[in-house]
Amino acid sequence: MKILNEKNKTIVILNHSSSKNLGDQSLICSTIDLIKNINQDFIIYIFSLDYNNEIKIQKDILKYKNVNVIKSFIRQPSKKLGFINMFFENLFLVIFSFFPNIFFNFLPKYLKYKIRIIKNAHLVIVRGGDNFSSIYGLKSFLSNFLPVYYVRNIKIKKIFLSHTLGPFNKFYQILFNYIFKSIDFFYIRDKYSYGNIPSHKNKIKLFPDIAFILKKETIDIKDYIKPEKMNIGFVTSGLVHRYLNLSYKDYIEQSTSFLKKISSNKNINIILIPHVTRKEDSDFKVAMDIKNGLVNNNIFLFSTKNCKKMKYFISNLDLLISARMHPQIHAISSKVPVIGIDYNNKTKSLFEYWNIKELLITKQAAKKQLCIEMLNKFDYFRANETEIKKKFDNFCIEDIYNKYKIIFD
Repeated sequence: MKILNEKNKTIVILNHSSSKNLGDQSLICSTIDLIKNINQDFIIYIFSLDYNNEIKIQKDILKYKNVNVIKSFIRQPSKKLGFINMFFENLFLVIFSFFPNIFFNFLPKYLKYKIRIIKNAHLVIVRGGDNFSSIYGLKSFLSNFLPVYYVRNIKIKKIFLSHTLGPFNKFYQILFNYIFKSIDFFYIRDKYSYGNIPSHKNKIKLFPDIAFILKKETIDIKDYIKPEKMNIGFVTSGLVHRYLNLSYKDYIEQSTSFLKKISSNKNINIILIPHVTRKEDSDFKVAMDIKNGLVNNNIFLFSTKNCKKMKYFISNLDLLISARMHPQIHAISSKVPVIGIDYNNKTKSLFEYWNIKELLITKQAAKKQLCIEMLNKFDYFRANETEIKKKFDNFCIEDIYNKYKIIFD
């Protein structure tokens, strides 16, 4: 599929969520780095659900010319844009989606500007796969579903890139099958998604998450990493307790208890690593609550809003323990052993792909006793450390970049 071989072409990235989540940031940075490495002249428009934050991210991290951030079609109501205006905005777009050529001239100016960008684009890359799922609720589903729905009848190449799809309830499945008929190819990151989109199997290609090719940005880590000790990163998550049906207090207590036990070994250095800074699932609050429960222990906290710095930091660890999938990807791609806690099948699929299920804490096991499961996996790692590190060292990460390059070049 050769799509990036001409100058001055435009690419639209639809449904970028928020770079406050370093996983989403890793995806957008990896995609744009790849495109710009192939052809610097391409003009990229990112339709983001978190416009103000994304402007800053593009300026501070990517720093490319011709990368533009646009407000997504779906926006939160504000004082200037009330619910009534928001309703009519989406009504205009629904009518347009049925009659894109006839109704275009009747659109408000700001909507016409967005649609014109898409109509003149060479390619649309659809994001938001995790959110096309019944587990995240209707609001999240519609925020990602509607933008694709609005542009479904525009004759342009569309690909779905590097996400998990599903699970769906019956209603979501019907909507998804209808709207995604307009997608030319699905590049999905796990086998789990195959069973969730049976009507599109002839369009599916299995590719590792594009965040595997994320570049690193070197930072000073001497205040955190102690070369004479075993450095263990513990990625906190504001979502784990919800999906494991634990109370927040129980999750904090079990995590604190685990870290107290392993930190009793003076040769171990522990660093808490929050990964998402959004208020609704802030990992930073979790990290602080755990750290406050370990006041007598020498526990560090590393935080950054830059995914490339995060990957560099993880690459210097001896072991990572994480329920968040993209820190797991940063570890695997840096050949750092990782213990994964699964809560929604993404981690399970990742660990099955790389054949490291022995380091996986399943959702069922974590529900029963998370602290004990983490201790068991940690003891297993210590007992088999040499063999496990050798296994990670043999992972062929370099082939992933070439695989993605073939898609575009």
